[in-house]
Amino acid sequence: MIRNVNDEHDISDAAIEFELKRLIQFYSQHMPTHQIKANMPALREQAREQAIGVRLLIREAHRQNITVTDGEIDELLDQVVDQAGGEDAFQRMLVQQGINEDLLRESLADSKRVDKLIRKITVNVPKPTEDEIKSYYDEHTADFRQPERRRAQHILIKHAKSDEDARKKAMQLLKEIKEAHTAGADFSDLAAAHSECPSGKKAGGSIGWVVRGVLTPAFDAAVFTTEIGKTSDVIETSLGLHVVLASATEPGGMAVFEDARKTIGELLMHNRRGKVISEFVQTLKTVISA
Repeated sequence: MIRNVNDEHDISDAAIEFELKRLIQFYSQHMPTHQIKANMPALREQAREQAIGVRLLIREAHRQNITVTDGEIDELLDQVVDQAGGEDAFQRMLVQQGINEDLLRESLADSKRVDKLIRKITVNVPKPTEDEIKSYYDEHTADFRQPERRRAQHILIKHAKSDEDARKKAMQLLKEIKEAHTAGADFSDLAAAHSECPSGKKAGGSIGWVVRGVLTPAFDAAVFTTEIGKTSDVIETSLGLHVVLASATEPGGMAVFEDARKTIGELLMHNRRGKVISEFVQTLKTVISA
């Protein structure tokens, strides 16, 4: 029996933060940044409920004997290793989190079981109709005013905060990189050769399209004040020292219905699936408390 399943103290902060990050990642693709920030208290409460729900869904998946193959776990593990930045970085991550690979594989297996259970219970959720999508667009026009966005790349050089000599060397290297780009060198090639950001290095330093207010203040200023096609001066964040390139820009404005259709459809479908999952979790709570 699960005890105190509705008690926020029964769910770890780490579990809530994990669900909160997933929610922010999803909604950042479907609504403006300022709206996400305004709804943060509600999102945090939703994250807490989802963390409770995940625990119950894992137990229910085991009860239903939902199986996961070694191949499916291997595929998920490969994704984790890649996101960590390679095998060495992955092993360091395990040490930092105080877990071993067997425990991680068990967690990934539970995650896959929950995915299969969710697909099972939401298989009959109807897709939103064209009229429903258009009605949502007409009723939420303010949500589809797009701010200016820029496509950005960066090069990161890390250094020990206590080592002033290392900081000076990193600063000098980035100044030389900036000069090389100004002289005509390709920024993506420079990132591949020098950047210490694992994910960005593979993609030429790309961080994709961003809007104001999403990045740290220093990074935000570099992206949105540097002339398009030019390299910024060296900036510093908690990660280290960077130079930033804003390679393209798109002005803000109202998103037309054709551009918003897919986003709205995904959001409505997400909400419908969420309602079905929430009702299923409430049923599990009722059974447990009976």
